[in-house]
Amino acid sequence: MTVCTHRHAAAPPEPARRGGRFRAALLVAGTCLSALAISPAAAQVAPPPPPPPAPASGDPAPPPPPPPVTQSEADRLADLGREAYKAQQYVEAYRHFEKAFVLEEKPKFLYNMGRSKEKLADYKEAIRLLDRYFDLYHRQNAGQDPPDHNDVVRLQRELKQRAFEALPEVSITSNPPGAQILLGDGATTIGSTPLTTHLESGRYKVIGRLANHADAEAELTVPVAGKVSLVLSLKTRQRRAGLGVWVNVRGVQIAIDGKVMAVSPFSGKLDVEPGNHQISLTRQGYRPVEENVTVPEDKALLCSYTLQPLVAPSSWKPWVGWPLFVLGAGGLGGGYVSSRYANDYYAGGAQFKNWERLQNAGYAGGGSALGLGLLLLTLQVFDSDIPEEHRVQGKQQDAGKVAVPLTKESP
Repeated sequence: MTVCTHRHAAAPPEPARRGGRFRAALLVAGTCLSALAISPAAAQVAPPPPPPPAPASGDPAPPPPPPPVTQSEADRLADLGREAYKAQQYVEAYRHFEKAFVLEEKPKFLYNMGRSKEKLADYKEAIRLLDRYFDLYHRQNAGQDPPDHNDVVRLQRELKQRAFEALPEVSITSNPPGAQILLGDGATTIGSTPLTTHLESGRYKVIGRLANHADAEAELTVPVAGKVSLVLSLKTRQRRAGLGVWVNVRGVQIAIDGKVMAVSPFSGKLDVEPGNHQISLTRQGYRPVEENVTVPEDKALLCSYTLQPLVAPSSWKPWVGWPLFVLGAGGLGGGYVSSRYANDYYAGGAQFKNWERLQNAGYAGGGSALGLGLLLLTLQVFDSDIPEEHRVQGKQQDAGKVAVPLTKESP
């Protein structure tokens, strides 16, 4: 009994040991809580992707695929572009919209690019981008127009006007004024003087054209910016035309519009204004001729006329031809009658022979006289009624009119 009691009195509780148990309990609890917190996250980790197939022997390894582009990136760039546009940083705005369009082809990106170019005064590019906006919208929406179609069309018209007004200013005047101004070889007409317009920079061939004046040509150099002026001097051009008149009779007065200009024979050309003119031909003893003609510009109108005498000159041919014609007709008639009487008698008789001789004489003499009379009358018809001293010598021209080119040597 004395040992047991001594053993219990010599063993007090140890704070240290009691403190060690407490720390161990805390450590175990912390480990359990950590395991509970990590387990759900670890369960969500995706397994690693399988390795790509090994390339065949000798083939290069394929390049890694590009990272996928998400729509949110294009929209993020577009938002940056809108912020830059509001801040009037139009170059930066255009760059952001352009990058967004590269990532995703949306019509609104092209529209915003066009508006940015408008603010940068690049009107041609703005118009082109708005055209692309229409084309892309049509392709992506089965050919339908965008809701703002009319507004965009109106904007394009305004941009075209601004683009025109932004070009260098060109002023063209002429002396005298009112000349038509053509560019190049005359294919493009841009207006009449005095003229103020706008042209792109470059070299131009300018032609001034005015009625009754020679064309004036000049070279015009339009600078990249600024203004340029040009003055054209047009010289009066005399309108030229010619009129030739040939008449078959000598001594005929040739009058143009009531004024005697020449006397036949005349082989030259009269200098007249293009247009309508009256030709008058007169000579005593001949029927006068008057005619209105139209002479084309830079042409010579050649006219030929045949005058007839008022009274045909006397000739012996009709005086001889008509009696011979009547006598011959009578002879033929007498021969015919004689042949009828000869038929009443026996052939070989005295009466028959007398009528036969009369028949032969009538036929022979009448036929000869009739033929000679017809020949004289025919010659009279084809003979000229104009005396030899009145005729124009040389080759007779056919009556009529013909227009020929008027050469520089022509009057």
